[in-house]
Amino acid sequence: MGAFMSCAHSWHAQARAKAVKASSFQALEKEVASLKDEKERLATHWGRQEDAYKTSLRVAQKAKEC
Repeated sequence: MGAFMSCAHSWHAQARAKAVKASSFQALEKEVASLKDEKERLATHWGRQEDAYKTSLRVAQKAKEC
C-alpha cells in the first residue's frame, strides 16, 4: 500500500506541476499579447507626434520665407 501511495503522490505532484506550468505559460502569453498591443499603441503615438512635428516645421519654414 505504501508504494501505491508513493506513486499516487508522485502522479499528483506531476499533474500539479504540469497545471502550474500551463497556467504560467498562459499568463506569459497574455503578457506578450499585452506588450505587443502597447508597442503598437506607442508606435502609433510616436508616428502622430512625428507627423505633428514635421507639420510644425513646414509651417515655420513657410512663415520664415514670407
